[in-house]
Amino acid sequence: MATATGEGITVLAPITLVAPIEPDPGRPQRFRAITRLAVEATEPVFAGHYPGRPIFPGVCLLDCALRSARLARPTAVTDSRPTEIESARFTGIVVPGAIVTTELTWQPRDEGWRCSARLSTGDGEVATIRLRYGPGRRPEQHETVSADTVLDAADIRRMLPHRYPILLVDRVTELAAGERLTATKAVTGNEFCYAADTAGTAYPVPLLLESWVQAAALLAVGTPGTGGADALLLLGSVTGVGIGKPVLPGEIVTHRVILTRSLGDTLLFEGGSSVGAEPVQAVRQAVLAFRTEEPRSTHA
Repeated sequence: MATATGEGITVLAPITLVAPIEPDPGRPQRFRAITRLAVEATEPVFAGHYPGRPIFPGVCLLDCALRSARLARPTAVTDSRPTEIESARFTGIVVPGAIVTTELTWQPRDEGWRCSARLSTGDGEVATIRLRYGPGRRPEQHETVSADTVLDAADIRRMLPHRYPILLVDRVTELAAGERLTATKAVTGNEFCYAADTAGTAYPVPLLLESWVQAAALLAVGTPGTGGADALLLLGSVTGVGIGKPVLPGEIVTHRVILTRSLGDTLLFEGGSSVGAEPVQAVRQAVLAFRTEEPRSTHA
């Protein structure tokens, strides 16, 4: 299996290298590669990501880009883990049976490297993602808040459609409707991402981001005047995700989410995550949107 990591993985299917990393003709400092992923209906995430309406999560597309970058990178890029997710924009819906092709472009950028990934299915583009390797945005420390439980696991299950293995928020310890939220996630060694790996490895960056996004979704659902009984809440994009120290099994992650703007059924958030006093993730902006239409194909 082409994982080439030191971290757990979000998607269990292998990444296939279709076109190996090679210099771009005429631009020797730019490199290109192509990978492919077959999205099988047996992927564990489908059991818990909108049960009955299976949608391949955006963070799984992010995982595809990260694993592709680890698999096909210039020899000058020595780090397998990026320092920042500069941007990730999700433009299509991927369903079981799709073939996702990832086109990678590497080039030097500000004393480091940028990897631009364009992901598509047979119906068109589904995501564009930019990753930074080398100097990048670092998470900042946040103030400690109360650990009292405001929403427990049963409350969260009532508010979110997610279920095992992709329900990644355990409890909410602070909630100011329409303003801010604090939630926690306990990382354990028996999670599905460690099924094909060792439980001593770092928690996958895409799942850490998904956990934070679910905390934002809880704040979105509790914001008056948004959504509806049949609406799907989907991640539209994230920008400026700083990546801190790896999170290991046995650690408890605290997410802090702030609603910065509400535009009808589209909401903008910012925030970050920490383990104790150590920041592990920072999110400059995330866009979540309520949608009522059903997915019609692999591309929305």
